[in-house]
Amino acid sequence: MKDYCTYMDRLTLSPIAHLELMEALEHPPARPLRRRLLPLGGLAALFALVCAGAWGLWLGNTAGTALLPGESTLPALAAVSPTPAPSWDPQADTLTVPPLPEGYAFTQEALNLPDLTGTPCMVTCTGIPTPDTTQYVMTADQILSVFGTEDPTDLAISYGWEGFTLTGGYILRADWTLWRAWIQGERGEDSFSLVLAPGQDPPMNEHYEGYATWTENGVEVGGYSLTLQEADGSAGYLARVFFRTSQLGVFFEGRNAPGHLDPAQTMVKGIIRRGTDPLHGFTLEPLQRQLPKSLGTAVLEESPSPVPRVHPAR
Repeated sequence: MKDYCTYMDRLTLSPIAHLELMEALEHPPARPLRRRLLPLGGLAALFALVCAGAWGLWLGNTAGTALLPGESTLPALAAVSPTPAPSWDPQADTLTVPPLPEGYAFTQEALNLPDLTGTPCMVTCTGIPTPDTTQYVMTADQILSVFGTEDPTDLAISYGWEGFTLTGGYILRADWTLWRAWIQGERGEDSFSLVLAPGQDPPMNEHYEGYATWTENGVEVGGYSLTLQEADGSAGYLARVFFRTSQLGVFFEGRNAPGHLDPAQTMVKGIIRRGTDPLHGFTLEPLQRQLPKSLGTAVLEESPSPVPRVHPAR
């Protein structure tokens, strides 16, 4: 640093150089703007690109807001599509179960139900209603309520009823309490019947000895099969299971066309698995809440139309 100061002290300018230096200090030349304007221009271009990108993203995520040719303002947003109505009529007296969704399938393990064809059978008439009862038809919505669902596809997934057409009914006592309810299904030569009795033993008219018993979800289940001889000599298959939960007596019969065991075996397994489930079993509570509580014209008009019934001659 000392040598630098000594050098500067010894430095001298010629008169001409000194004059040029003084003039330059008094009138400095204008600085070129290119070096400043170029960065500012790049920044402006970058900002424009960011704005354009944000505008494009906003348009892309806002359905129905793209400008049409010649428009100067944005059109109104597209209306939200309404929820599609169900493909079935909740108030109809039949319900067709849709097919299984893609990817669903049932296992082929068969229940080992003993064939009691030809063994002694005791017949009782527990299924005949008394004269002081009234029979009603279930609506499609009421049929679904028995299984705790609002989607008919659940019946295909849980019970193997795809393609079956279901009908149902129930019987009320004179005091308008529920005595019995049933649901039937048909699909070509295959059919089934499910009978439910609130607070009663399983409602069945034929009693065989030698049926199998086992426990499912803590509920004792009984079951057997029968071989049905058709008029043409072919043999059909019939499977029956029955049990009683804390609220319902349950009897199910699945009947197959000759030559195979399904869908009766599939349906029986679904009935046992779901019917004995304490959380997802059958329930008549929604139906019972709709029942009339007393006699009267207004109550009768709100009730389902009764089905004509002829009593046997006495």
